[in-house]
Amino acid sequence: MKIQSKLDWEFGKGKPRINPERLKEEILRAFFSAGFVVDFGNGIIAENYEEYKQIMSIINDVVHERKPTAGAGGDFER
Repeated sequence: MKIQSKLDWEFGKGKPRINPERLKEEILRAFFSAGFVVDFGNGIIAENYEEYKQIMSIINDVVHERKPTAGAGGDFER
């Protein structure tokens, strides 16, 4: 994992500015590739980053009480 190649540089200041979402993704991917899992409780377990993102999306939808629209199955409205 090369985090150095994913740094954005601030012009004129010469110091790195790290994208926190990209850093979180790289850290989680490293944990998953090392065999770790994320246990959300109640038997819900993410074994890879894609499952983690899907579960977090569902949790976010529930927390923000989004209701499915009449359109395609994945469309939501607030």
